Amino acid sequence: MNKAWWAHFWSHTFTSFDEVEAIDPHLNAMALDWKRFTTYQTVDFMRAEIAALREFSPDVPVTTNMMGTYEGLDYWRLARDLDVISWDSYPLWHSDRPDYEIASDTAFKHDLNRCMKRRPWLLMESTPSNVNWASISRPKKPGVHRLA
Repeated sequence: MNKAWWAHFWSHTFTSFDEVEAIDPHLNAMALDWKRFTTYQTVDFMRAEIAALREFSPDVPVTTNMMGTYEGLDYWRLARDLDVISWDSYPLWHSDRPDYEIASDTAFKHDLNRCMKRRPWLLMESTPSNVNWASISRPKKPGVHRLA
């Protein structure tokens, strides 16, 4: 394990499996393995759900909510088993970042989702008003929501 994870670098050597935490963000190989494991578990669970749906509604397309550039899962792995790519877009317009940065970030995420299947995608969630998780949530200017 020490060799596979390059744990000797920066003195992260393990002498027992009891020393291994579920995830250590300071050990890149370990964090990557954890993310791969999480993706594997999620895809496995999703495939079981898809199989149950296909049994009773084989012609209904399946999808799930993606969240832009979320780093916790490899969405490209999930995309292989989905019929339609969909994502949740909640750009925080008029916030501490300039609107042109928000617009380019949102456009990038639209393109990213389009690339997963090389065809149109579905906007699963958005909000025409404010969100409840932003520290500052200003009302959107007229017409801005169309950019979400």
